[in-house]
Amino acid sequence: MSLPAGSDSEGRIRDSYTFRLRRSLTLGMASVGNSPGEFGIRGDLAVGASAASFEELFRAEQLRLHQVLFAITGSRPEAEDIGQEAFLRLWERWDRVSVLDDPAGYLHRTAINVFRDRSRRLLLAMRRAVDPGQRPNQYDALETRSVAAGVLGGSHRGNGQRSC
Repeated sequence: MSLPAGSDSEGRIRDSYTFRLRRSLTLGMASVGNSPGEFGIRGDLAVGASAASFEELFRAEQLRLHQVLFAITGSRPEAEDIGQEAFLRLWERWDRVSVLDDPAGYLHRTAINVFRDRSRRLLLAMRRAVDPGQRPNQYDALETRSVAAGVLGGSHRGNGQRSC
């Protein structure tokens, strides 16, 4: 559902969003003992410009990213989740990413990495669900190899082979 441009609801959402970003900037700077003003940064302008450029990239790339992710995953909800996580990771690094030659490329690479991470976790969870009790004991495996090496090492020394 999209709101009509210039509607009161859209303005309230944008103002709330900008307020949260401004608060996030202030809290982040406070955690390192500084305020945005100490660096000559007007919080409202810095966050507003940053948010505007991020929003511009979001509007330009959202549909294309979701189409690519849908083609990869075959699931619309999964594609949307991965896309949201990729945009979130991009926003967390936007101060560095925004100056890159191709932030959209960074976004797509991030989305692919999110997909791979999820796939690995799913595969690991499936393996554990299928065979939860059969985890190899590392000490038993080492002892078995040691015994096998001793038996094999002793029986093959007489045929001209060196022992290791």
